[in-house]
Amino acid sequence: MKTRNTQAAQAGTLLFFPLIFLSTTFVPKDLIEAEWLKIAATINPTTYIMEGMRSVLTRSEIDWSVYWQGLIVAAVLSIAMVIFAALNARGALKK
Repeated sequence: MKTRNTQAAQAGTLLFFPLIFLSTTFVPKDLIEAEWLKIAATINPTTYIMEGMRSVLTRSEIDWSVYWQGLIVAAVLSIAMVIFAALNARGALKK
C-alpha cells in the first residue's frame, strides 16, 4: 500500500492481523477441526512459516521438509517485499 501518512500505514495492521488467526500459529493443522479453517490455513503463507518454526522448536527431531517449506515461503515473501519497496522508492524519487 502506498500512503503518504503514518496513520494509514499503521492501519495495514488490520489487514495482516486476521491472517495470524487463519493460520497454524496457535494450533497445529492436524488438530484443526473446522474444514473451512483448514482450507484458510492451507492458503495462508503464514502457516508454512509457523509450521517450520514449530518443527524446530517443539519436536525432538527436525522435520526438514516442513522446515524448508517455511524457509522458502519466508524467502519468497521477503524478496517480494524488497522488490515492492525498491519499485515504490524508485517511483517516489521521480516525483
